[in-house]
Amino acid sequence: MRGLLSVIQRLKGFPEQELRIVLLGLDNAGKTTLLKCLASEEVSTITPTQGFNIKSIHSHGFKLNVWDIGGQRSIQLQTLGMKLEKRR
Repeated sequence: MRGLLSVIQRLKGFPEQELRIVLLGLDNAGKTTLLKCLASEEVSTITPTQGFNIKSIHSHGFKLNVWDIGGQRSIQLQTLGMKLEKRR
């Protein structure tokens, strides 16, 4: 996890800034495992994501809002489409 945080740290200019991250990937690629590791949660029993998971995580001076979107392409496109529509 230190690698991800070091990349974010280089991109971020101000302390305590909120960052939004979307995890996209193929089925069983480890998106939920990564999210649970970032949140310091148990990763021994993870089931396939139906839809999406959202977590706000405070770690190393960062506030990360992480979206874990299910690996099925139809779920990703539908979920992102809904969120982009709301931003307009």
